[in-house]
Amino acid sequence: MSRDKNYVCLLVGDTGTGIAPEIKARIFEPFFTTKAGSDGTGLGLAVVHGIIASHHGFIEVDSSPGVGSTFKILLPAGVAGTVAAAPSELNTFPEGTESLLIVDDEDALRHILRTAFTRKGYSVVSACNGLEAIEILSDPSHKVDAVLLDINMPGASGVDVLSSIKEKRPELPVLVLSGHITMETRNILEHLGQTDFISKPYRLDELGRRLRFLIGEKSAAKVCA
Repeated sequence: MSRDKNYVCLLVGDTGTGIAPEIKARIFEPFFTTKAGSDGTGLGLAVVHGIIASHHGFIEVDSSPGVGSTFKILLPAGVAGTVAAAPSELNTFPEGTESLLIVDDEDALRHILRTAFTRKGYSVVSACNGLEAIEILSDPSHKVDAVLLDINMPGASGVDVLSSIKEKRPELPVLVLSGHITMETRNILEHLGQTDFISKPYRLDELGRRLRFLIGEKSAAKVCA
């Protein structure tokens, strides 16, 4: 941590069962979960960690089994009376006016993405599973200019959604949000013509730039066609 900056500290604690040391070391890993079945995907803390890191902050956890846990979040504090410098192009989240479909079965992540892109001017509709996404895409009254697509979902998977897109809206830009994709699944996606991926966890500004590049690339291809 840089000692030449001031930070705002947020503490969140509980008096629960606590976290064992061997688990504590992995809690921020994407898709690591101690919950069996479909009770959790292990993305919650990974998303939190990614958001805090994107704001140049830090998150720490202090926990003892049988005592409880305390999460300490440190975010850079603004300086009173000064005007923040304009962010560099590398760290900007570009705006857009397109209609965006977000497909992800993780409620917290879907909410974060919807909020972030709505604030940037996009018209956003979200689907909590593949079947809902296919239903939206099958309705010509739903205007969709681009799709952010999770792959690993119960029921109809991201592969099923992508197959439907290629059949019904083949020119639609799709950016796959991939946590872990097997080689077999990747081969299927590439066979369907999908080559645009971004790995989880990702920074929101990085996701925004990748989406704008993909939309621009598809638009340019249409003009040249």
